[in-house]
Amino acid sequence: MKDFCLPYTAAKERKQEYSKRMIKKKFLAACLLKRRMRRTESYGSGR
Repeated sequence: MKDFCLPYTAAKERKQEYSKRMIKKKFLAACLLKRRMRRTESYGSGR
């Protein structure tokens, strides 16, 4: 039973790590987008 559970838990951990990375990527993308939007906004108000 232990031998059967080992690869399963490893796959689970890998999946969690992958989802974490994806969330991080999405978060960074959102941050960049916000920053870009804010920058364009300030440019628009400056003119």
